Amino acid sequence: MNIDTPFKLEQCMIKPREYSLEFSNGEIKVLQPKYIDVLTYLAHQYPRVVDRTELIDAIWDSNFYVGEKSLNNAVWNLRNELKRLNISCIETVRKKGYRLLLKPEFLDKEVAALSVNANTVSPNKRYLRLACVFLLFSILVSLGVFFSNEEHQGSRTEITSIISDPGREVYPSISPDNQYLVYSWRRIGQRPNLYIKSMSDLDTSPRQLTFSEFYEGRVVWHSNSEDIYYQRKHWIYDQCEIVQLNIITLEPKVIGQCTGEVDFSLAISPDSKTLAYVGSDNARQTSVKLLDLNGNEKTHILYKCQDDCLYEEVDVEFSPDGKHLVISRTLDEGFSEDLFLFDISKGELEQLTNSEGDIKGLAWHPDGDRIIFSANVSGNRDGYIFSLKDKETTKLNIPGFSYPRFIPNSQDVIFHNWKELLSLSSLSLGGSLATSPFPLIQSEYSYHSPHYSPAINKLAFISNESGSYEIWMSNLDGTERTRLTSLSSHLTFPSWSHDGKYIAFLGPKTKSKINSLYVLNVNTQTVRQVSSEFKQHFRPSWLADDSGIIAAAKSDNVFSLYAFPINGDLPYKLLDRKVTYAEQDLNGNIWFSPGRNQGLWVFDPNNTSVSPHQVLNRHLFRVSYKWEVTEHGIYFIHDFENSHQIHFFDYATEIITPLVQLPMGTISRLASMTYIPNERKIVFTQRDFPKIDIKRLSHPLLK
Repeated sequence: MNIDTPFKLEQCMIKPREYSLEFSNGEIKVLQPKYIDVLTYLAHQYPRVVDRTELIDAIWDSNFYVGEKSLNNAVWNLRNELKRLNISCIETVRKKGYRLLLKPEFLDKEVAALSVNANTVSPNKRYLRLACVFLLFSILVSLGVFFSNEEHQGSRTEITSIISDPGREVYPSISPDNQYLVYSWRRIGQRPNLYIKSMSDLDTSPRQLTFSEFYEGRVVWHSNSEDIYYQRKHWIYDQCEIVQLNIITLEPKVIGQCTGEVDFSLAISPDSKTLAYVGSDNARQTSVKLLDLNGNEKTHILYKCQDDCLYEEVDVEFSPDGKHLVISRTLDEGFSEDLFLFDISKGELEQLTNSEGDIKGLAWHPDGDRIIFSANVSGNRDGYIFSLKDKETTKLNIPGFSYPRFIPNSQDVIFHNWKELLSLSSLSLGGSLATSPFPLIQSEYSYHSPHYSPAINKLAFISNESGSYEIWMSNLDGTERTRLTSLSSHLTFPSWSHDGKYIAFLGPKTKSKINSLYVLNVNTQTVRQVSSEFKQHFRPSWLADDSGIIAAAKSDNVFSLYAFPINGDLPYKLLDRKVTYAEQDLNGNIWFSPGRNQGLWVFDPNNTSVSPHQVLNRHLFRVSYKWEVTEHGIYFIHDFENSHQIHFFDYATEIITPLVQLPMGTISRLASMTYIPNERKIVFTQRDFPKIDIKRLSHPLLK
């Protein structure tokens, strides 16, 4: 059947040649060509489920870098246009693809007409077509020979499962002699520990190496293939040590101190004389430190930002010749992270990438000319290769690719495969019957950061349903989802004004700012940037009278809490101290958290003579963002060693009441929650306990 053949879906006529939809009321809607191509392809495959890869192959010529997001966007827009038929038209079949639910009615007369037109071709055009066919045939033959040779040379992408036990196996690292694999393994309800397996007999049970109450991981090996180095953190992140362990004697030795607040990697120099890691000083400014492993275990700072340090260092890795370090540095809680090249002898730092998302591990290619890394972009993890020669980044198209390490004497990598979806769940607080969270919005896409507006009885949240993290709105039961922004960027932390007319949020970085505060007019769906001289802002909320936004800001390494008037006036300071998040209650008091493990505080902005008061200490209140002020108290998430709990702090009685317990790892550290008073329930961001396996990758781009 000709792909240009018009067809009908119920009362809607689709004309592929004109890229249009024609409805029964005479309205004609012209869409982007790729949208119509997707719909036409599904129509010709009806009623078969079409795999996502097949669609990308057919519509985007196998360009997965463009096709992944574009396909999501195409399906979303098609559903949006066809919803006026009052029938669901395109079904998402989880982990498979898409299927057209309405039987297409192709117009035979149009097919006949097309056949007539096709047969009335002038001789010149006929000869031209024959020439084109011959040329195409020659190209296909050449490509066939090329790919045959490539296949013969073993250049196909191959992924092999290494470890697939229940729970989470993460941070794999293979010994230099290729004999052993060490990794961190966490089973549900248990703390993670280090385990070791023989690479020659992966089917046998692993041997446990550590038995402490700490979180242990990010192992690197000494060249002797007997000693490993790793980070050891307490589960509340207030203690951190660098540990050396001999895998034969199993005798641990603490060789350095680190900062629990920083999630960092270790790197060992090619000669195994120096260990590099990220630490921080009393001002919480990160730096790259070097630990001498040649007997004296002395530490000195290799690199530290001196002026207007907006970045925080996260991961480091030595080049194969030991002359350079690649450093990942985050701008905004990991939402915007970049790679930098540090010349050790010259002390010079060069930025390599620009806004790669949340980087999840990196490794230097043995040839020294490429860097492989993982990045989480709008909720989708994948692998990437950065070429030091041409300064270009290429996507590997390996979903879930995380924390790669090159296998010794090989161009293959070992990695852990992490795939997760964030969903919105609701917890009912009414009635005498005990309850557990119920899914509210759950699909193949991610949803997070819910916020409720009592004024219009709607939820706002973040979703990647359109291909990027945008702001959406829905009813309280998750129905009638509407996308409010189309910025094709990574938006975070939507916050309703009290009157339900506006939503404040954090937007992407610009040339002069790490991020910016924005205000969305919900009725007109217009967005404007809030006036601010600061380069970095944190999660926003609203003043009680809706005259402005409350948000912490950072400049010259100093945190303060500000009010940002929405009428365009300059911001003014509310509190001169570090704050990560704050909310104002109905009495005008402002509650705030200085950061993780810093407790909950409150102050009266109208009475500057009284200092802020700590209401809950660091042992009772450990979170930065996962809390919300209500009329009678504060709901917050409290972490324990092997679980999360949702608690309620009552203003009047000053009593904390636990409400529900969830497995550790099922709530994101940066998640938010919201309270719906008229239904007495909480909506929060939840994720399944992720099943994470260790795999081996052989890829043509690594050869």
